[in-house]
Amino acid sequence: MTKNLLRPFLWGILSFSVLSSCRTEDNISKQNQEDKRFATFTSQSGKTINYANGFASLMIKYDELNKSNLSGIANKPLLSASSDKNGSTATGSYIEFNVRSQVIKNSDGNIWVVFPKVENGTVISLIVSLLSEKETYLSYYSVDKSDEFYKTNTPLFQEAYNRYKKKNMRLALSASTSIQFMANNDCENRPDERCSEIEEVIITNPRPIKTPNKDITLPTGDQTDNSIPGSDCGTFGDCFGGGGGGGTGTGTQQQDACSQALTNNSIAKNLLTKGEISRSKTAVTATITSDKNEKTFSFGKDKDGNYKTTSIKEGNGGSAQMSVTDPNLTIEGGAHTHTADVYNVASSGDIYQFYKAHSANNNFNYYYTFSQGNNNYVYTIVNQTAFDNFIKNYPEGTNFDMTTQTWNQSSKIGKDYRNIINSFQNSNMPDDDIMDLVMAAMIRKYNMGIALSKADSNGNFNGIYAKEIKDPNDPSKTTYAITPDCNL
Repeated sequence: MTKNLLRPFLWGILSFSVLSSCRTEDNISKQNQEDKRFATFTSQSGKTINYANGFASLMIKYDELNKSNLSGIANKPLLSASSDKNGSTATGSYIEFNVRSQVIKNSDGNIWVVFPKVENGTVISLIVSLLSEKETYLSYYSVDKSDEFYKTNTPLFQEAYNRYKKKNMRLALSASTSIQFMANNDCENRPDERCSEIEEVIITNPRPIKTPNKDITLPTGDQTDNSIPGSDCGTFGDCFGGGGGGGTGTGTQQQDACSQALTNNSIAKNLLTKGEISRSKTAVTATITSDKNEKTFSFGKDKDGNYKTTSIKEGNGGSAQMSVTDPNLTIEGGAHTHTADVYNVASSGDIYQFYKAHSANNNFNYYYTFSQGNNNYVYTIVNQTAFDNFIKNYPEGTNFDMTTQTWNQSSKIGKDYRNIINSFQNSNMPDDDIMDLVMAAMIRKYNMGIALSKADSNGNFNGIYAKEIKDPNDPSKTTYAITPDCNL
């Protein structure tokens, strides 16, 4: 992809991508002023909201977004029909979402559910999930073990957990393929099926609780033990407002793309501050102005939870192959450079490379591009279904030209790409800025389900979004401009 953007005879060899940005948290805040509820807790078509499933799915989603393990989902053993009477292998503590209290609604509108935290078959803590402030604020915390609430109710959860384990052991024994059977029957994965049969633990305070009851108050929280500080829907990528759509009420997350992009951008910045990732970034960009070949590395956590990178690879006559798996790491993303003979932006070809990497390893969620002038970009996913559909409808084989490294000029998407470039023929904007805007327009036009963000001088990643403007005097003419509206 050569640097001659507006020479018509070279349009066919351009390969570019999104972003640069002026999207801020304040913009998103203004956009979502009208409705800051969680999509998961917002009823759609009159369906009953399953708050317990919603609390479970959102904590797991929080872990996915932040690469954390507060839910303990990574520690959870699988029940099996082996000769082991315990039927499980303990690997650490985890929150057992398949055992839960009844849903409690306070007279002030707060809604809460309690789950047990289990280790080696023993309930070691009680976790409160609280939806407050008119259902716009979600928090999780453990109950202080000195509190009477804990002393009274922990035995009830232990009994319920024992019944749950015994019941599911019988189910596993009756299913010959036990481990797969049990893995497919976790309530957090299939909330509409077996979970409807979950026996609720009727907690006391210290007496049986009736709902609603104006005298009910929350127990004291111990914020040092597996806590998620209270946060709004943006932190969980689950906003109902701003065009995000309503929740199904069963834990299905119809995420607001704006909030998801904001969350992704925060994580993307944080990842680049990790010691080994930061050092690898410095290494691949040190000679970027003179490099003839791209350089690349991947990153992820080792068995101790520390971020490490793969060895740096250099291409032979161009691109370098990026690793998507590593025996010593749980790969979460990767980075590559663009050489001096191309534009200082991420490329359209990178979209297909990102999708292939993510398809091969669904933990691969951050795809960085480093180019001259400290221009750093990252692709992230804001709507997996839309991303899947885009690749399905516009597969690389028939829509991407490997020779020119851009969309095929004879395809529909290639023609639209060229038409958008044409609209900037008389523009005084720098070429790199034009190409940021062109790809932003393409991402919106084709609802790709991704965001591409650019880092500012402080390392903060910000998304760039494009709006289409029709010439009022000639509807056949279209121009594009930056907009803070990120609804894809």
